[in-house]
Amino acid sequence: MLPRIWIFDTYSICLIVGVLCCFIVLYSYFKKIGVKKGYMYDVFILGSFTILFGILSATLFQYVFDLLNGVNEFGAMTFYGGLIGGVIF
Repeated sequence: MLPRIWIFDTYSICLIVGVLCCFIVLYSYFKKIGVKKGYMYDVFILGSFTILFGILSATLFQYVFDLLNGVNEFGAMTFYGGLIGGVIF
């Protein structure tokens, strides 16, 4: 079990901080090269849905894998499930 801070485990906190830093760097880069705001918001919305779908598919992939191995545990994530879900979306 990972260490918890309040109700979040440290993996979730690192994931959230990484996504926020990614969006901040992307926003500053878009401002630097002069991208229109409408296009910028479209990229942020598409990126948000892709990240959400990737996280959901990573959790679902791990859950199915655990069920096939006889473990009934929900909440873990795997890289392969997130990669497949992000590419499909």
